[in-house]
Amino acid sequence: MEIRDITLKIKVTPQDIDFINKIIEAYEGIALVSTVDAKEGILKIHTSPGNYEDLQYILDTLPRKYEII
Repeated sequence: MEIRDITLKIKVTPQDIDFINKIIEAYEGIALVSTVDAKEGILKIHTSPGNYEDLQYILDTLPRKYEII
């Protein structure tokens, strides 16, 4: 069975939602970000297995803190 996509669910401060979304959008095609709960700062990030390591690197080097939930 082949994995088609990977979904991360992360929690950030609500003020950082737009920042994280714009950073990931700047890497065109690496991932799709959607807001699950703006008040709680919950985001879903969808990516392909081939882009997962790059996405993880981007998230790990962000100056903002996040938590995978």
